[in-house]
Amino acid sequence: MQTTPILLASALLVATACRSAATNTAEVQDLVARQQAAWNAGDVERFLRLGYWDSPELTFFSGGDVVSGFDTMLQRFLKRYKHGNAESGELTFADVVVTPLGSDHAFARGHWYVDFQKAEDQGGLFTLVLERQRDGWRIVHDHTSLETPKTGKVQ
Repeated sequence: MQTTPILLASALLVATACRSAATNTAEVQDLVARQQAAWNAGDVERFLRLGYWDSPELTFFSGGDVVSGFDTMLQRFLKRYKHGNAESGELTFADVVVTPLGSDHAFARGHWYVDFQKAEDQGGLFTLVLERQRDGWRIVHDHTSLETPKTGKVQ
């Protein structure tokens, strides 16, 4: 019978697709965790270099601002979180959901929260569009909202 090899091949393709989606999800979640660790070690630049596409085509939308390019984004983050008396605080990502979009793209969404020692704490929502590149997953677009979190809402 010819149907047995066809069924086995179909089952193998489905299993491979499921494993790939699970692997992609795990890899993106690992990237987000490594970024969080870099931030919490006080290394904002490493946070960016670990996850973001080093390209002038990178886009970051936040608070009505549109930032284009890795270098511009790096300078924005360094100015905001490392310049002078600025503090980077402790970053927490929560409720992160990763949705694979094929084998080389995904989007991730969730909450972020930064606990500052001196400044008012911040938090909000994020949506990331990621692409698998030669050197791993990279964020090619980040849309982050900012709100002052209510106690107990995020973390």
